[in-house]
Amino acid sequence: AVGALIAWGAVVLGIGAPTLAFLTGSAPRRALLMACLGVYVAGHIASALASDYAGVMTARLLMIAAAAVYTPQAAGAVALMVPEQRRAAAVAFVFM
Repeated sequence: AVGALIAWGAVVLGIGAPTLAFLTGSAPRRALLMACLGVYVAGHIASALASDYAGVMTARLLMIAAAAVYTPQAAGAVALMVPEQRRAAAVAFVFM
């Protein structure tokens, strides 16, 4: 059961990240990042309060989809915020 959470999460991340990046590419970055964080927080709360496995699975998959959008957008945003000589470290920090 736990393995299915991880396996389906990997599927959502692998398929969702490029697809969602394409679909949200023209959205305002700040609003997109805030919305993703909101979905991520709501997913954790829903996951903690879920009464059955299906609820946990649904909440986890939504959280992973939000993270699939958030991470590359955050890396792009931080790369634009820091001086060129610190860009690599800043992007690496996002992925830690």
